[in-house]
Amino acid sequence: MDVEFHNRAALLKLQVGDRVQFGRGIYYHWAIYIGEGLIIHLTQHGDGEERHVLKHVSKACVRIDHFWSCTKGRKAYVNNNLDSKHPPFGREVIVEKAKFFLDKKIPYNLFTWNCEHFVSFCRNGCFESEMTYSVTVLGDGIIGGVVGFLCSAGVGIGCVVAAGGVGTLGVGVVLTAAIVVGGFIAIGTFLGTAAGFKETLRARLKLENRFRM
Repeated sequence: MDVEFHNRAALLKLQVGDRVQFGRGIYYHWAIYIGEGLIIHLTQHGDGEERHVLKHVSKACVRIDHFWSCTKGRKAYVNNNLDSKHPPFGREVIVEKAKFFLDKKIPYNLFTWNCEHFVSFCRNGCFESEMTYSVTVLGDGIIGGVVGFLCSAGVGIGCVVAAGGVGTLGVGVVLTAAIVVGGFIAIGTFLGTAAGFKETLRARLKLENRFRM
């Protein structure tokens, strides 16, 4: 189906308070429909686009844009799939919650507060993101592969040193040191990300308290 024709049909289906899912290739951008062809969404940039989807922490803002400015030549969908688990608020309440954040600078975090978390919170009062789940699963696989590689490298170094004796000891020491340094870098990255999580989680707690009903 032609993309423009598809999006015209999607726009006709949209009702105030619906979650809108915009295709972006390897991920989706999310917004709340507020009527008259307008959407409200969380974005990292002034032009309404989330370019650095894998950036852990940055500042973001909530803004209103036209539906067509966010399609970017890709298909858009009405997606209220959380309604069965988390009953939605009334349409006026959803829009009111979303507009509360207009022009405010707030933390952005792929794992704890992204554009999908924002629309899920406004419509359903929860913080759920399928995109976050997918990235987490991918990250677990990568970490597992890195750990396996380091373990294999450690065994290999031990074998080289044992077989070559003192002559290869220097090589073994260098390789071991490289692995240790890499481990410390990984730990530092993890701690930095954890600090970012803490900042975003604090913001989420404030939101929950602000809109507790």
